[in-house]
Amino acid sequence: MLEEERSAPRPTPITVIGGFLGAGKTTLLNAVIRRGTTRRLGVLVNDFGAINIDADLVVGVEEDVVNLGGGCICCTIREDLVRSILEIMRRPDPPEHLVIEASGVSDPAAVARAVAVPYLRSVVALDGVVVVIDAEAYLTANLRERIVTGGQLKAADIVVLSKTDLLDAADVEAVKAKIRRVVTRARIVEAPRGDIPAEVVLGVHSDVVPDAGPMSVKVHRVGDEPAEIDHTKSFGTWSYSTDVPLSARRLRRIIDRLPSAVYRVKGIVQLVGERSRQAVLQVVGRRAHLEVGAPWGDAPARSRLVFIGAPGCIDPVALEALLRDCEAPDGGLQGGVWQWVRSVFDG
Repeated sequence: MLEEERSAPRPTPITVIGGFLGAGKTTLLNAVIRRGTTRRLGVLVNDFGAINIDADLVVGVEEDVVNLGGGCICCTIREDLVRSILEIMRRPDPPEHLVIEASGVSDPAAVARAVAVPYLRSVVALDGVVVVIDAEAYLTANLRERIVTGGQLKAADIVVLSKTDLLDAADVEAVKAKIRRVVTRARIVEAPRGDIPAEVVLGVHSDVVPDAGPMSVKVHRVGDEPAEIDHTKSFGTWSYSTDVPLSARRLRRIIDRLPSAVYRVKGIVQLVGERSRQAVLQVVGRRAHLEVGAPWGDAPARSRLVFIGAPGCIDPVALEALLRDCEAPDGGLQGGVWQWVRSVFDG
């Protein structure tokens, strides 16, 4: 059973973008498309006519599909979301990452459940739910809006706060406090005009994780060179690398205790008890997932992790000390390492 799972191709990640009417979902989506990524995107929207696509980016239109330069495919969502996903994934050039923009009054949790049906599990996997909140409107929202928005917030792995440039600092903090009354440990990112690195929204998979060198923690801030992320706002990255196998249990404990200003963690890991194959780690907001990856082969077995968040939210010295503690041997691998790892990360 496990060997069959290992030989199957990895499912394509899906990011769901939700938020109330006018919150700025399409603005955020436009920013992601405009900047582009290293991966071919597939975008499912209710009406791609609302997407502000530069004319010189459009390379082809066919019925409800727009092909963009850089490999992005935009499709309208049909009545059956699952069918729409299967149709775009059966294309000759299927996307490497799917983005679904949910309608303003829909529950993104319901969309996430729809893509988790059993017959899609080998095709796609939920990467995360991003909910956009209009900071200015949230302060004066009526009861209906608060009910809808509250349900959306509870599904969020990351909350993107738009239009913060229209408020003073005190009001922005008041909005954050109101959000945290709904979701205590919400990962809140300020993004006026959708100005946010694509990596925070989509994540970056292990094949592009930089090698920071053995036993090192690096901190990058605005203006630093080289920078892994387009730092149009204050975002920082912290990277760690070690040749020593890591404990899954202790790694999970660190992830659970990360500050709420850490938005993403990504990387490949050499685990205690499974040294022949890579483990792929993806953390978005409160969601953490560790899965079996490719064999190490001739490549050196080395764990490489990158943390993405607001500058100053992590003490690099303390983080390195915690990660070094993960290098200690860990017991409890009876019944197979991956069954045990699933119990730690998915239990």
